[in-house]
Amino acid sequence: MVIGLDPADVTRTDRGDRVTITTINPQGLPRITPIDQPVDQPVDEHCGALEVPGVGDGPAVVLVHEEHDAMADLRQLTLVGVVRAGRFTVHGHRGSLAPQPTSLGAQLATIRSMRRSARSNRDRVADWPVAVAS
Repeated sequence: MVIGLDPADVTRTDRGDRVTITTINPQGLPRITPIDQPVDQPVDEHCGALEVPGVGDGPAVVLVHEEHDAMADLRQLTLVGVVRAGRFTVHGHRGSLAPQPTSLGAQLATIRSMRRSARSNRDRVADWPVAVAS
């Protein structure tokens, strides 16, 4: 496991999860916070910065996703950056929100690609320290 969440630290929210930001809390544990992003303000790899009030300063990752009704086209965009004074600034990105082919062949290719990525990253995370909530 790379990230573990303590159910005692989970808070229910009415906000959606289309755009979330992950930061590290003072105890070294991940904190995932939904971002209220107006639909008329698209979030993409060129957005530059996002307002994230209430999120502490430091490194952060924003995950944006779009889901196809039949879950056949799962689009994800990962923005890597830093939060300073309630503003997330993008330093890099991976993925896309562009529509993807939804044929069976395309879905199988995506699954194979995810499998290759997971295998290649095993060694990369093997020696990561484990933070345990007390």
